[in-house]
Amino acid sequence: MKLYRIRLAQRSPFGSAGHSDTLFGQLCWQQRFRSTESEFKEWLLRFDTKEPPFVVSDLFAGGRLPKPMIRVPFEKATHKADYAKQKAAKQARYLNETDFHAVCAGTPLTEVTGVSDGIASDERWQARLDRANGSTGGDGSSGQLFPTITWHVEARESSGFLDLYVRATEQGLAELLSLLRDLSRIGYGRDKGVGVGQFELATEHPQELDWDNLDHANGFVSLSSFVPAADDPTDGRWRLRVKYGRLGENAGGDNPFKKPLIQLEAGATFKTGSRPSPFYGRMVKELAPGFPEAVQCGLTVAVPIILRE
Repeated sequence: MKLYRIRLAQRSPFGSAGHSDTLFGQLCWQQRFRSTESEFKEWLLRFDTKEPPFVVSDLFAGGRLPKPMIRVPFEKATHKADYAKQKAAKQARYLNETDFHAVCAGTPLTEVTGVSDGIASDERWQARLDRANGSTGGDGSSGQLFPTITWHVEARESSGFLDLYVRATEQGLAELLSLLRDLSRIGYGRDKGVGVGQFELATEHPQELDWDNLDHANGFVSLSSFVPAADDPTDGRWRLRVKYGRLGENAGGDNPFKKPLIQLEAGATFKTGSRPSPFYGRMVKELAPGFPEAVQCGLTVAVPIILRE
């Protein structure tokens, strides 16, 4: 499976987080809209094999990648400036592309500079209608205004693009691009019906990346929201997220909620002992009581890294 970068241009803020499993779910709905139920089930089963059609990363501000979660070899600070530099190196969550590759090639984290996530948040006000009278105000009305949080990429920080990294077969890449174009006509995630989540493909052709050509690689960095499979490597460092998901497109009837799911955040790093595989993780099943056939994608795009002892 080759590694590609697809650039997206936001045309409005997003309401849903840019997690890989959320994006995969949105793409699944686009596939469901264009196929029969049996055709869709057969298509979905391909992601539970040793070579899925494609695996997607989280969405990152252009030019940014998650800092690999490896040990920071601190030395005793002799000056305040040294201490501040070491603290910044430890707390940074993202690196620019040049520093990311340097760390993957074995450069200590203390020798690179972290960057911001390149994302800005906004507060968006919406109206909740009183179902009794169809309005937001009046005597005794329960209708009211309420805020929601949206996010957008900061143009001055990352050229205004979102980067999506993909592991895909040739056929899988073509399918993914087609699904992304369909999704761009509808919108991504929450509140797409009121103009949130609008985007388009910034370039016609994805950029193929030669990041696998790393001699002596003995580990991998995850670029996705990741749920390890039973036989995946366990010697590593990671940060956990508990996700409380919901079903999309009114699925699940009276119960659209999913069970809590523990994920590993992008940047999780594991030692493999030999050249890593292109992807890891698994598809998670039996998460939605109201829609038992629903699955959650826990596959991750894996980038090789050299891990020191």
